[in-house]
Amino acid sequence: MKALLAMCLVACAPFWLSGCGANTAPESNDESSEPHAQAMEVDFGCATCIYGMEGVTGCVLAVEIEGEYHLVDGVDIDDLGNAHAADGLCLVERQGTITGAIEGDRFVATSASLLPLNPEHHEGDDASDHQH
Repeated sequence: MKALLAMCLVACAPFWLSGCGANTAPESNDESSEPHAQAMEVDFGCATCIYGMEGVTGCVLAVEIEGEYHLVDGVDIDDLGNAHAADGLCLVERQGTITGAIEGDRFVATSASLLPLNPEHHEGDDASDHQH
């Protein structure tokens, strides 16, 4: 009897071992749980100085997307130039391109750049009287 059991184990072992450690679940291409980074044109500004976002202190980068304001993670306001210069984001809302995704109420950016500012837009602005 022991010999028969041993023979059965030896004969079936390749079938048991072939599945050992193998991933039998089909691979999923569904990445819906992860946000998809995409490039989009948005309006940039200081969350405090331009958008007056409640609960925000200091000069931090924000974007307006579909009428909603989002604080930006991954790109600093000064990465896009001097925020307090005459054409800076504390004085002028600027258009540009940002790549990333909205996560909750924040925009997680991988890159951002501003479009050139129309010269008439900020002519005569004086940053010296800017206050928080």
